[in-house]
Amino acid sequence: MSTPEISGDARLQAVLAGGDVVVRPSGGYCVDADSLSAPPAQGGDFALIASCESLSGYPMPQRAEPAVISVSVSGPQAPALPDAVALAGSLGAELVDAAPDAILLRAGPEAEAGQTPRLFWRALFVVNARVVGVALYGPENSPLAGVGGRRLVMQLIDDIRAATPERPIPPAQENADGAKTL
Repeated sequence: MSTPEISGDARLQAVLAGGDVVVRPSGGYCVDADSLSAPPAQGGDFALIASCESLSGYPMPQRAEPAVISVSVSGPQAPALPDAVALAGSLGAELVDAAPDAILLRAGPEAEAGQTPRLFWRALFVVNARVVGVALYGPENSPLAGVGGRRLVMQLIDDIRAATPERPIPPAQENADGAKTL
């Protein structure tokens, strides 16, 4: 897969982790090409997402709220997430939603206080035996601190899952009951 370009540093998608994860944000957001590195033979990968307009320097028909979103991908592993309650507690975050293959956290009020931008949301989810982490940062008093941020993170999860081709999981990376988790 190639990485289609809008202009300058703005890309419509990024292929991470040797093709195990495809990041294709929607809603006026693009991948920052400068954040991408060659995928290592083993291990994770990383991309930053921001508004297409801010990355390209050109006005876009779809205006996106100012934000920076990081996407990090683990190395291949058993498709299991950490305990959601323990994770939320260790991060000082509010557990918003938890399922076997996804965790959504809202950052606590003190999370990175005094820094710009502020951390609003975190998510972990599983795609092709990789744990994908998402962190959403925005300016103080942004609508993304509330329900708008939740929608953006959930949409990004849906975008990544829709863009990523399903790959078979090796037998050692199945759940105890033999079911694949995606």
